Amino acid sequence: MIKLFRILILCGFSAVTGCERSVEQEVGSQDSHLFVPEDATDVKLGNRGSSVAFRVKESYPGERFRLALDNQYHPPTWVKLDELVLFPGRRSSEFTGGWAEYVEGANVVRMWAGNWKNEDGAVVTYVVRYRSKDGGPVDPQAVAEVEGLFARSPR
Repeated sequence: MIKLFRILILCGFSAVTGCERSVEQEVGSQDSHLFVPEDATDVKLGNRGSSVAFRVKESYPGERFRLALDNQYHPPTWVKLDELVLFPGRRSSEFTGGWAEYVEGANVVRMWAGNWKNEDGAVVTYVVRYRSKDGGPVDPQAVAEVEGLFARSPR
């Protein structure tokens, strides 16, 4: 069941963000609700600026980046949600004990997912992944792969 959930998260998030992700846009055209740290590399925007993918050079478990997310999306404007908006009924990494793991080819992928909702009902979701070869520990020099998605409130 847990493996199926992990696959669904990957497929769902990739489907939402992957449509236009291969088309690179100017970083300045991203939605203002999306957070991209200054040290991010390989920044790619999609879905008319409402999704972003990038890399951050930070060792696992990416505490500095995740703290930056919390600082960006803080109360009273933003509220951290304990349920993944893309998968109703599934809890975010903040409420399930942290990182999920799954196998992708010869790699073990460690994944964290979280989302925040603002006072207008819009939601941002971020997924952070680290890969390790042959199921070993995450290399201390590993680069975090990050995807972010902004969804306006349906009105």
